[in-house]
Amino acid sequence: MGYRSYLGILIAEEIAHRAQTRITRSVRKARFPFLRTVEDFDFTFQTSVRLQMLGTLLGPELVSEGRSAILSGPPGRGKTHLAVAIAYRAIQNGYEARFTTADELIGTLSRVAAEGSLEEALEPYLHPHVLVLDELGYQSYAPDAANVLYRVVNDRYLKQRPVIVSTNKPLAALGQLLQEAALDGIYVVRTSVTEEELGSEAVVRAYKSLSEVEQAFRVMKTFHLEVHPVRHRREDRVRAHVLLCVLAYYVRLHMERALAPLLFTDHDPEGGEARRDSIVAPARRSEAGERKIRRQRTDDGQPARSLDSLLADLKTLTKDETRVEGTEITLEKYARPTPLQTKAFDLLDVSYRL
Repeated sequence: MGYRSYLGILIAEEIAHRAQTRITRSVRKARFPFLRTVEDFDFTFQTSVRLQMLGTLLGPELVSEGRSAILSGPPGRGKTHLAVAIAYRAIQNGYEARFTTADELIGTLSRVAAEGSLEEALEPYLHPHVLVLDELGYQSYAPDAANVLYRVVNDRYLKQRPVIVSTNKPLAALGQLLQEAALDGIYVVRTSVTEEELGSEAVVRAYKSLSEVEQAFRVMKTFHLEVHPVRHRREDRVRAHVLLCVLAYYVRLHMERALAPLLFTDHDPEGGEARRDSIVAPARRSEAGERKIRRQRTDDGQPARSLDSLLADLKTLTKDETRVEGTEITLEKYARPTPLQTKAFDLLDVSYRL
């Protein structure tokens, strides 16, 4: 065996040893009641759960996309086993986890809250990438339970750090048990529309579409549209200004959709929708969209751009007018568009010649 090969083996063994040491240390810090893996779970015994249903909970997306989960069902169905297995897989993926029962968390935080030292006590529950909250609703809680649980759930939600909850109670019963405050960050969407008019999935889809309104407002309030505010207080002029902003955003939105193959924008939204586990799961890019982000290039091999940078490129096209002195003859000459500019105008289905 040569020196280089021997050195390679030593380095590989050292890397493997360090990785295993990190996992061992992280498992000890996680305080699991026992160590279980997904491979240990008997899916033939618990037929209501399939490995495919766990989806991205077992991948790095659990942490990178903040994907929380509630494991609900009668006792003895393996909920704690799965919760531990999901957290252990996160540790294997390079993250930190913490296991606690709801009774322990609520009891500890309620006690220190009464002593005025809640902020310091929250840290062990907020810092780990993944928090397992076991047996939520197993016991009855004091009136302040909702408040301390709300702090943990809400703070982790704002940081996009997932919580894996196991419970024997249905979601509605948890709301009553914890006075509903603890469920902030777990969205319960209610509507007066009947199931026949709008099913559960359609209700969630409609609710999530409100984010598009928020996005439109952000674009209208920033430099993207370059529509300056009208310095008037008359109601009709304010309405006219808002209408102008909406129309400008409408044009920008359709341009961005048409030019998506040249932009970082996902040009295959249907493909991204097909990759979601459910409508409740966060939106995902299509494989083509992820490839474009990863390579920073379009499918044609050209550098991907933002809409603003592409519009700046299109602005370089010029139209020169030359008037012959002493006559009314005017000669027009257009700059020759680049291949990128030609492609952009083709996608917009307009001519660059005005």
